Amino acid sequence: MTNKLSVTVKTNKGRQKLLRLFKQTKMPKIVGLYSRIATQSQRANGLSIPRQKGCLAEEARMRNFTNVRYYTDNGYSANDPNRPGYKKLLSDIKNGVVDTVIVYSCDRIVRNLKDSILFQELLDSHKGRFISITQRKGSDGK
Repeated sequence: MTNKLSVTVKTNKGRQKLLRLFKQTKMPKIVGLYSRIATQSQRANGLSIPRQKGCLAEEARMRNFTNVRYYTDNGYSANDPNRPGYKKLLSDIKNGVVDTVIVYSCDRIVRNLKDSILFQELLDSHKGRFISITQRKGSDGK
């Protein structure tokens, strides 16, 4: 049996209070599963969002991660810093909600060295981990 709690927060002050409470509890952090596709040709070449999500879910399952959340950007370039899924993921990392990020490949989340460094520094500053399935590299050493 799974107990679920649903909370609606209507003010920023209330949201901040809830985040502080969340950080104080020993609840397991969320593993962010990020997928992105920009073009139809990527979809045709096997990078569809459903395929990425399936691979991400399998990776999380193999690592015994059960508390996962999907972050998805469909039709956005990795060069666009205003991707809604990406912005939500960054916010959740900054707020201590997400401590691990899994991507299909590194280029799904960032496309250039500067953005890659900034993303990794954000994760490092929050003691987070980064895992890329196809490159088999990440901050967790696996």
